[in-house]
Amino acid sequence: MFVSDGQIHYFFECVLTGIVCGVFYIPFYAVKKTFKNKFVGIFSDVIFAAPCCFIYAYFSSLFSFPDFRIYMIFGVVCGFLLENESFNKTLAFFAVKWYTDYG
Repeated sequence: MFVSDGQIHYFFECVLTGIVCGVFYIPFYAVKKTFKNKFVGIFSDVIFAAPCCFIYAYFSSLFSFPDFRIYMIFGVVCGFLLENESFNKTLAFFAVKWYTDYG
């Protein structure tokens, strides 16, 4: 099996791509939770796929990704999940703290 040079760097760049996609997911998630309609939720997720694809295409050309490998998908998914689980919870913590102190 062929292993390209710098494969770990490409993996971390894919994780970064997933993190950026996660940041772009926040408004779509807000729409999904605001309307609480199954159709709106599905539509929001489908519409989110377009910016996610553009972000991946941009980073793949910026970082000169080699041929597509399965670990790249894993890296993007890991980055997306890391951002969703850490940043959103941190943001919620500080929003509640701010609301209780100043609200």
